[in-house]
Amino acid sequence: LNDEVVSAISQDKKGNFWIGTNDKGLNYWDRKNNTISYYTSSERSASTLASNNIKAIAFDDREQVLIGTHNGGLNILNPATGSVKRFLHNENDPNSIAGNLVYSVLKDYKGRIWVGTRSGLDQFDSKKGLFSHIHLDKAGKRLSSDDITYLFEDSRRRIWIGTTNGVTLLYPDNMLFGNTAKSQISDDVVTCITEDSNQRIWVGSREGLSFFDEASQTFITHRSRKDFITGTIYGIESDQEGNLWISTNKGLVQYNPATKSVQTFDESDGLQNNQFNDYAFCKARDGMLLYGGINGVSYFYPSNIKQQSLPLKVSFTALEVFGRMVNMGDETEILENPLDQTNKISIASEYKQFTIRFNAFNYISANRTHYLYMLDGVDENWQRTDDLKVVYNNLKAGNYHFKIKAVGPNGETSAVRSLQINVLPPWYNTWWFYTLVFAFAIVGAYVAYRII
Repeated sequence: LNDEVVSAISQDKKGNFWIGTNDKGLNYWDRKNNTISYYTSSERSASTLASNNIKAIAFDDREQVLIGTHNGGLNILNPATGSVKRFLHNENDPNSIAGNLVYSVLKDYKGRIWVGTRSGLDQFDSKKGLFSHIHLDKAGKRLSSDDITYLFEDSRRRIWIGTTNGVTLLYPDNMLFGNTAKSQISDDVVTCITEDSNQRIWVGSREGLSFFDEASQTFITHRSRKDFITGTIYGIESDQEGNLWISTNKGLVQYNPATKSVQTFDESDGLQNNQFNDYAFCKARDGMLLYGGINGVSYFYPSNIKQQSLPLKVSFTALEVFGRMVNMGDETEILENPLDQTNKISIASEYKQFTIRFNAFNYISANRTHYLYMLDGVDENWQRTDDLKVVYNNLKAGNYHFKIKAVGPNGETSAVRSLQINVLPPWYNTWWFYTLVFAFAIVGAYVAYRII
């Protein structure tokens, strides 16, 4: 590729891929011959791309390449000649494209061309070169926003219009919008829309992952949370087994809606980077998935991805008091044996701040292993940490039970390790001190009595 930052991917009828970049135009990957050709903008020629920042790629009935650009309008490339025709917004021409920020282009099942701009939705008549602007449907309903981010046609021939203010459903044959009050994801910036093998519609946004419940005509949203989607969603594709593959700014997530299982993949698994990009995703006709980011394209067949779960075992690696390592037989008198071979420790009151360090030593997936811990008497529920330590301060004197377990990238968990902790009271709160004080009081009272 002539640019590492990939911004759009699409496959043509020949099985080859057109890859848009952020700053270097369009790349054509001839998959059979494994060669790449380039199409870029030139100020000296109006028959080249109007912008090198590519946002959308589609194809018309003649297999011309429809290219949505950032600030360069809609461009149509004839692959046979390499010539490009530009369609830019003209304030004096009501039939020109609505805006020059074209972020989505769709050819529907009837061959109609729909163009999503950040200034509105257009239907494009390629024969006449004219654009019809769609703000209201025949019933007078309005789009949720004219700031269009994504267009998708489902198996029922409906068009889903993603915007910076949720989703609007369009029935293109009669030009009517769906019930936007129910089908809108309020205030969400929609980044992608797809349909899985069970004909469920999934929407990715800045706020999370949603699917459309046909029965209630509403969206059910999984908000961003740890262990699921921890970043912005950029792309969603489904595989033949019903899994969703979701690109984010923190890696690639495999999610199975039926089992709720989640697997995460990142740069350490061979991905181009943890940072993927908007619009840079594609499902090939043979099932291969492609995702683009800031360092090229990652592509794979989902059936070949097998992430083996490794057995996890938590080990206690160190104990610290006030940030200083505790060693066996030192002046703290806490450890007689290595911590990992110890079931119970006693800590004097002067060591009121202590740290327990641990590790599951999962080197293959270390950055995707987290820990759940609990200190009975302090924590009511399991607490999560991605660190390899837990710090406690100013615990009251008493007996505590510390428990911890590791959780791997596929949800597998280790056995629970535990450590009994006895926090000793200060010397003035001990039974022998109270006994001594009581004895002195008795003696003092007796002496006073004899003197009197």
